[in-house]
Amino acid sequence: MVRVALKGFRARKLRIALSLVAVALGVALIAGTYVLTDTINHSFDKIFQQANRRTDVSITPHQAIKADNGGEGAPTIPEAVLRRVQRVPGVEAAPSPR
Repeated sequence: MVRVALKGFRARKLRIALSLVAVALGVALIAGTYVLTDTINHSFDKIFQQANRRTDVSITPHQAIKADNGGEGAPTIPEAVLRRVQRVPGVEAAPSPR
């Protein structure tokens, strides 16, 4: 059985070489994709770390406000919550979203 397989390999050298090239290209493309993905993720992590470097706490709304035209507007924090946050001792900045 092995002898027949080896005889077939010797008879079709170009086919074997092209198959090896196809496998090598496939592995190279997958490896390149992983490297690119990791590089992009690392870059975004650095961007967000730099953007939030002086932020200790972040308050994010979870419910959108209904707009007058029937759609939903961007989620906002109520003015009363903003004033309450601004009164907390040690708060340097709590900018209004406007």
